[in-house]
Amino acid sequence: YLPVDEPIVWFVANRERDTLLRNNQLSVLFRYPALRLAWLIFLYGLILFVFFTAKRKQRVVPLIKPLQNSTVEFTQTIGNLYFQEGDTSDIARKKIIYFLDRVRRRYNIETQLPEDKLAERLHLKSGKDRELIGDILSLIGKIESQNRCAKQQLVQLSVWMDQFWEFE
Repeated sequence: YLPVDEPIVWFVANRERDTLLRNNQLSVLFRYPALRLAWLIFLYGLILFVFFTAKRKQRVVPLIKPLQNSTVEFTQTIGNLYFQEGDTSDIARKKIIYFLDRVRRRYNIETQLPEDKLAERLHLKSGKDRELIGDILSLIGKIESQNRCAKQQLVQLSVWMDQFWEFE
């Protein structure tokens, strides 16, 4: 279908332009199918490379050697210091303070109550054996009233406190 009332325009290819296109340096790549495929793979690879490396690069985080956990050594040193000192009263006092503070925080009980009321409230809130609680509190009372503590008392206090806090 050609329009009858309109002029027809006819383009003649320019030979100079055709020879320029044929003599172009990249025209060799497109003349042979294997080179054309290699060129396309190169271009797609270049595009992918630019796409994936265009994001901001971060510097490598240096490895930091973790600090050595010396808690056990510290505890052993403090224990040896107390053992050499032989002051069981000081250790017992500190264990009592720690025990009563933990009872105050854990069970929200005022520890300045009389021994029997404290034992009853602690038994009800903790669910621990009433006899064990009574033994601990009576030994605490003895140690505080004497202002000194024998080794056997310290060992017994420690065993009972460990039994009380067991499964906490």
